[in-house]
Amino acid sequence: MREQFFFLCFSYRTFLLEDAGPGTLVATVHAKDPDGDRVLYLISGGNEEGNFEMDRHKGILRLRRNPLPKLRGPQYVLNISAIDDNSSGGPKCLSSFSEVIVGINDINNNKPIFRECAYYSDNTWVLENQPPGTFVLQVEAYDADLGMNGEVKYGLMHRDGASPGFSIDPSSGIITTARSFDREKQRAYALSVTATDQAQEPLIGMCQITVFIADMNDNDPKFENSRYQYFLREDTPVGTSFLRAAAHDDDQGVNAVITYSMLLQKPEYFKINPGTGWVYVNHVISKTFQINSYIIATDGGNRSNSVELIVTATNVLNQAPRWEKSVYWVTVPENMVHDTKILTIKATSPLDDPRVTYSLEEGQVPETNMPVRFYLKPNRADGSASLLVAEPLDFETTKFFTLNVKAQNVAMIPLASFATVHVNISDVNDNVPFFTSSTYEVSVPEGADIGTSVVQVLATDSDSGLHGEVCLFYYFYPYNEEYNRKR
Repeated sequence: MREQFFFLCFSYRTFLLEDAGPGTLVATVHAKDPDGDRVLYLISGGNEEGNFEMDRHKGILRLRRNPLPKLRGPQYVLNISAIDDNSSGGPKCLSSFSEVIVGINDINNNKPIFRECAYYSDNTWVLENQPPGTFVLQVEAYDADLGMNGEVKYGLMHRDGASPGFSIDPSSGIITTARSFDREKQRAYALSVTATDQAQEPLIGMCQITVFIADMNDNDPKFENSRYQYFLREDTPVGTSFLRAAAHDDDQGVNAVITYSMLLQKPEYFKINPGTGWVYVNHVISKTFQINSYIIATDGGNRSNSVELIVTATNVLNQAPRWEKSVYWVTVPENMVHDTKILTIKATSPLDDPRVTYSLEEGQVPETNMPVRFYLKPNRADGSASLLVAEPLDFETTKFFTLNVKAQNVAMIPLASFATVHVNISDVNDNVPFFTSSTYEVSVPEGADIGTSVVQVLATDSDSGLHGEVCLFYYFYPYNEEYNRKR
């Protein structure tokens, strides 16, 4: 009668590093057959990925040689079968079973990855004027390693040590505000979020996130001028548009939509187009006198502001100065030196006294010379005036100016007329690029494939066009003891 053969061990246990190379010995199994039959070994289960190979005759279990094995933790449980060749004779071949448990020891060869990084930048915003501690976003990074190698802690990289106004919980990845924000001062902030695993030699993943500041209706409309003044002939036909008021609102969207109206007058000499701000004659003017009223600008959130309108109805025989041009255009570079003349303007008076005085109308917003960036200097020789630069210009702050110039004649009842000067500011390359972080520290695993992503660096330039395009160059410095001693 044949005797049943058996494995010397019912279960074998061994361990491998996850980066073990091809042909690495895993285990040797052995089954004893008292009948002396030859035994064949095979893997009967647990090798679905094909990482293991068995020597059928010797019971030697190795990692496959080709293609390269790809091990994943935490372990593999391989079912091993042993079958005799029935050389001693008998009704059938006999078999026995064992298992080999292969534990995979993780190595830190995966850096944390922000799978939703692109989504974060497209959908992250916080409302302005909110208190510190306001929730912004929760980020999540995935690390394919195990244990401490796969445990992730979060942080923020600060450019030149300056805080961007946000903080992050290192465990949860929840980003909150560290201060209150004003959208009208800065509309977006760039954050460099890091995820660092807790290995002895940690790897770092990074995600660049843009946090947009959402608008609240916290600004009143501002008129370009502190007041509007006009001289109108008493025979001006009803329906004539003669002056355009303009207001701006620093808010956004509906909050910045301006609707114009006028304080009710009796009779209602003037009306204003609610959308364009053009003021027009609504009632016959039958005498010479001064009409005072107020123009009101209301935004979409019902915040409003008003400005005085002074219209002097003049006799048909009186004539205001006449401008050579009603509109002037000029373009100057932002590095223009102060006291430099940029334009000559001229108006003439048809009266017996040809003298004309010039003045810049006071503005209330930067685009209308508030604070003062330009001034006028009269030219006595020909009765013109020169427009000069009073203070340094900055393209990144204000790209254009719209100046209202008043020309007034010299008479018992002086009359005035107005011209508009548009000053466009051109950019010069006066800003250096800066990195979002002054230091980037990363780790690269030994044996990393060519083309493996290491780190993403980001630099920006406040200039425009080609002046604002950033080209990155990199230099490698050896990091070793001899190099450091030489330094």
